[in-house]
Amino acid sequence: IVANETSTVTLVRAIRGSKKAYQLGQLHVKQKDSSEVQTHTITLAGKLSRNEVFAYLDGEHIESNFDGMYMLGDSQHVDNHLRIEHNKPRCNSREFYKGILDGNAKSIFTGRIYVKEGAVETDAKQTNQNILLSDDANAISRPQLEIYNDDVACTHGATTGEIDDEAKLYLQSRGIPADAAKTLLMYAFLNESLEDLADDEFRKTLTDELLSTMPGGDFIRTL
Repeated sequence: IVANETSTVTLVRAIRGSKKAYQLGQLHVKQKDSSEVQTHTITLAGKLSRNEVFAYLDGEHIESNFDGMYMLGDSQHVDNHLRIEHNKPRCNSREFYKGILDGNAKSIFTGRIYVKEGAVETDAKQTNQNILLSDDANAISRPQLEIYNDDVACTHGATTGEIDDEAKLYLQSRGIPADAAKTLLMYAFLNESLEDLADDEFRKTLTDELLSTMPGGDFIRTL
């Protein structure tokens, strides 16, 4: 992607279909003054997937947003690797990746924010959130900051947890079956990424695909 001055670009990449396929994707983004780039990387299939993003913020007043979502099961692996370079002053970047892992699935998130000397008033944030549905699932988060300025606001955070049993019991007390209650909590977790998709038809397609693979998904459609 080459985003020239004041341009706006949105890219959605969805890995779907075969659970035995191997996929390697590499995206390079170069932005100029006052440009905006939004990318969504959605991984729902594949034996092994590696999604790489290299972004070069080479102008001022740039907005960069890189979102990712994944839901994987037995013997599946996803590696999301990002490097965002803030080379000019007064730019904002966001990395927001979240996923659900079951069986012995594994995810690796590696995000590096690089702030060059002179790139003052940089505002950068990276977040990775995971839910593990089994004891054998594994989520590895490696957020990294490389900063050569004092006048910046850069943060990173990572969380890994399980389905909230109390929330699940509450939903069951409201008449929702156990399997559907678990699915509803999973869907609510992932929907934060789905709702940002601008294409309503594609968002509905992905939602239907997700619910079709989850126990109690048909019940959720009736709500």
